[in-house]
Amino acid sequence: MVGNNPEIRQFIPQFSPFAHPYLHISFSLERSHYNISYIGDGNRMKLIDRIASDEVLDQAFAWMCEKRAHHHFNSDVWQVRRWWQEKKLRIQQLLRAGTYQFRELRLFWGEDERVEYWSSLDALVLKAMAIVLTEHLQPHLSPRCFHLAGTGGMKAAVREVARNLPLHDFVFRTDVKGYYASINHQRQ
Repeated sequence: MVGNNPEIRQFIPQFSPFAHPYLHISFSLERSHYNISYIGDGNRMKLIDRIASDEVLDQAFAWMCEKRAHHHFNSDVWQVRRWWQEKKLRIQQLLRAGTYQFRELRLFWGEDERVEYWSSLDALVLKAMAIVLTEHLQPHLSPRCFHLAGTGGMKAAVREVARNLPLHDFVFRTDVKGYYASINHQRQ
């Protein structure tokens, strides 16, 4: 059994966001509804208010503008940039009401790769969520989460594997790339 094997247990992340004593996240694709709350010092603070704040949305907007600066002139990023102040107010209202709905994930096929593409507003909201959740979860995450900024990336992961290789018979790599696209989004 994996859970009782101390050699394997050390590689299992010690933090699960759904079991965190101070964080509650619920999301339903069926109802396009979410609720993110943070409980600290006995006070319940809605993380969604932080996500919907001017500071975080403007930071996510700057990130989106940088990442999509070279997009085609017909891309939706230019409309978002042109009407940002109006769109920001609407996003804030939808986020705070818990009614923001993500659009479909677009797939583009190249000769030798598939590109998954969120709409610009969805990418911005996802980045805002990542900014806020990183602030709250970073101290609780395992240092072995090498995909996170500041943990060393692929080189650190390879060094960790090399350091522990003599202690184990095998190594396996996991990846959730394409996970969202693999979900059946049709309502049953």
